[in-house]
Amino acid sequence: MKRFQYTLEGVLSFRRQEEERCQAELAAALRRLETERQRQRQIEDAIHRALQTRIQTPPTTAGDLLQWDRYMGRQRAALDAQAAVVATAAATVETRRQELLAARVEVRKLEKHRERRHDEWALAARRQDQQRLDEIGTLMTHWKARAV
Repeated sequence: MKRFQYTLEGVLSFRRQEEERCQAELAAALRRLETERQRQRQIEDAIHRALQTRIQTPPTTAGDLLQWDRYMGRQRAALDAQAAVVATAAATVETRRQELLAARVEVRKLEKHRERRHDEWALAARRQDQQRLDEIGTLMTHWKARAV
């Protein structure tokens, strides 16, 4: 019997490549999320340092107070904007995770299908081998009967 050949091997190969692509995209999205969270922490740290400085050395003039207030406004706006960027990055991570899950499901379906087809092929090969052995046994019995 000829060797096993899965007719959907090309599709399976493509699905595996898709799964790998999805893994790479998820990894990139996770790296971006971590980078954006780090930027958010930097802004939070800057706000914290500014508050500590304000507590330790209160402004001496109205101009100093106004300048500090503007700085804090910019930092809070930057923090709000960065929070939105982090939320978007987190949503992207979740989307990529779902895409990877779907790609894995497709690969597993095809792998199970391939396994079933291989089992069917192996069963047919065993049956064919058994049939050949039976034929050989029958021929041997006929030859022995003629020889007697």
